[in-house]
Amino acid sequence: MKKYLIFIPIVIALLIAVIVSIALHVDTFEVMTIPRSYSYVSTYSDSDTMDVLVYVSSKNSYLTRKESVENCYIKAKDNHDEMKIELLDISDCDMKTKVYNHNFYLYKFSFDISFTVSTEYELSINEAILTMEYGQKEVVFTLGSFYYYKMPYYGDDSNNLIITSLSPVLGYIKENRTISGIKIGIRNNSNKDITISDIKLLDPNIYPSLGDVKIVNGDLGTLETISSILGYNYNILSQDTENSDVNQDISLSIGRKEEITIVVPIKYLNDYPINSLGFIISYQEKDSSDIIKYYYDDYVFFNSAKETYDEARVVITTYENN
Repeated sequence: MKKYLIFIPIVIALLIAVIVSIALHVDTFEVMTIPRSYSYVSTYSDSDTMDVLVYVSSKNSYLTRKESVENCYIKAKDNHDEMKIELLDISDCDMKTKVYNHNFYLYKFSFDISFTVSTEYELSINEAILTMEYGQKEVVFTLGSFYYYKMPYYGDDSNNLIITSLSPVLGYIKENRTISGIKIGIRNNSNKDITISDIKLLDPNIYPSLGDVKIVNGDLGTLETISSILGYNYNILSQDTENSDVNQDISLSIGRKEEITIVVPIKYLNDYPINSLGFIISYQEKDSSDIIKYYYDDYVFFNSAKETYDEARVVITTYENN
């Protein structure tokens, strides 16, 4: 009997320790995002929405309660730029995945990113974060790159330059299909020679290698790569992220009523694949110093398949759920 009495204080002490541990324990949850390219191009009057896929380790966190969200912002990682946006909805995608042996549930966060402008507007953030305020709590998602461009109209107001065809040259970044170049059919619809002086790609993650632009004849095969088109080995990942303006001069003349087809190779600053892209072509008419801009919206070149990723690429953050 005495032997059992000796163990009673030990059992009581253990029970007390368990109770105290439970009382002091703060529940936590993990949030995972996969950095990618977010790019939006529209006219002044268009409305725009953005969807962000977020993986959450718990279905019982405050993170997915829409009514708890007070403010949302897209910001640069260095806090240099900021844009307030409005949360529209949080929906359960009914999908579970496992990363680092942890289960995550997929949610789609939908936002209205529209606002009224009367002049061209550009916000380019290469390292963007999404900040969401839940009362005294703040949650930060790593987005990747973010680009927003508002333009006056599509095409140009003179109708002197016409895009007759548009198609992608496909490539891969790791296991993900992406655009390695764009094939553009261009017609000079005016009675004067024109000279293209610049091509701007509307995404902060990429830039055109204008020194490698090539005029092509006839249809390109669907299996053509950017290297086979150019005739030499072309690496779509930039080797000089600090000087992306290198080799950016172009002077391409098109005679009156003439039509040409060009291939514009692309360089990537980050390994974020893209399937849509907008661009601006700047040109001048003969005997005029005025720069005319032709605007093209974010054209979808191919339907994006499910993005593959390795575990080293994801961003996971832990938050207290109290």
